Amino acid sequence: MKNEEFNQKLYDHDIDRSIFSLGKAPSDCMYTIQIHSCSYEVYYFERGIKEYTKTFNDKGASLAYLLKLLLADPRCKK
Repeated sequence: MKNEEFNQKLYDHDIDRSIFSLGKAPSDCMYTIQIHSCSYEVYYFERGIKEYTKTFNDKGASLAYLLKLLLADPRCKK
């Protein structure tokens, strides 16, 4: 998945952009993609605990997984 497609799907599904971060340290109760040298770690962060953690070598795959998590969580809708 490319950035443009990811952004379009966020718009199409009315996803709140404040519920996730890309490359920045997440606040509490946030989804995130963290970049570690050549890999992308996707997870949900709450009270210092990582959940739904998966690591990818491909940025597109990490965006697709993040989108899947966002679409499955009703709190992500505006």
